Amino acid sequence: MRNRMAVIGLIVFILLILTAVFAPQLAPFDPDKQDWRARLQGPSAAHLFGTDEFGRDMLSRTLFGGQISLVAGVVPVIIGATLGTLMGLTAGYLGGRWDQLMMRFLDVLLALPSIFLALAIVGTLGPGLFNAMLAVAVVSIPGYARVVRGQVLTLRERDYITAAVAAGAGHARVIFRHLLRNILSPLLVQATLSVGFSILTTASLSFLGLGTQPPTSDWGEMLASGRQYLPDAWWLAVFPGLFVMLAVLSVNLLGDGLRDFLDPRSRND
Repeated sequence: MRNRMAVIGLIVFILLILTAVFAPQLAPFDPDKQDWRARLQGPSAAHLFGTDEFGRDMLSRTLFGGQISLVAGVVPVIIGATLGTLMGLTAGYLGGRWDQLMMRFLDVLLALPSIFLALAIVGTLGPGLFNAMLAVAVVSIPGYARVVRGQVLTLRERDYITAAVAAGAGHARVIFRHLLRNILSPLLVQATLSVGFSILTTASLSFLGLGTQPPTSDWGEMLASGRQYLPDAWWLAVFPGLFVMLAVLSVNLLGDGLRDFLDPRSRND
């Protein structure tokens, strides 16, 4: 609570989640309802965020688009963190050829720019929200695996690990009961910071037409639809882009605060 920026980030992100969850109650209009008489109207008392090229209320579409964008920020983190953590745990603990195999595989993934790797995966699987989230998850795996492996290489030489092995504990018990529980702090920080990356990358794929497909929309797809009307209908791109910026910024502030709190050296300072 002493880290004001982290608290601000937490509050903003919670507010974004609440607006997405309660979008049906907060949205003043049906997000898909078209009104050709009101098309491309600027922000006003009737339409706070203006209307799009089909006369649809932009505030309603932004609120409902947050449901897709925020889910797309969390689901890839869950998938990527799970797979990356398992790879890092087994590689760091078992070592040997398995460690070499995992590290070379991760080196290949890291050698490719993340957005291009995501584009290649979505291009192979086909456009769609699920494929976009899967691509973002695959791109994030090396980050988790390397963080976890580095922690495991340090922890596996500790006395309590040696004692557990000497007491007859199997590999699975040592990995999940003794190692995993002691690397949750850096893993939590990595996962929190990755939410912003997932939101931004998924929005980028939707912007390129490879993520969410119409008539469903998220903030990235709304940005893509509004760019052709710039600069006259500026509100079509500004408001979805503002929500993307707020979501990514709030998560990054929260992640930085968690990192400072969970690092004993920073906490002592």
